[in-house]
Amino acid sequence: MNEPGSETRARYGVEIRGLSVHAEVDDLAQILVLVNGQSGRVHVVDRQTRTLVFHGTLDELREAVRLDSALVTEDSSHVAK
Repeated sequence: MNEPGSETRARYGVEIRGLSVHAEVDDLAQILVLVNGQSGRVHVVDRQTRTLVFHGTLDELREAVRLDSALVTEDSSHVAK
């Protein structure tokens, strides 16, 4: 995870409402580590395209990231060698 003010910009900005938490991460797996044990609402923004990637509860985010990770793993098993 990148610290605020670091010279390299992370791909995603994550803001957890109510806890006043803002963090920057490079991949979706880091988001799960960041939100572990937290509750509330969250925004995830793709900093490269400046688009809102996710808005909802942390439980919904955890499920979405897990599903996305499972789909990526599933798709990679079908790649021709």
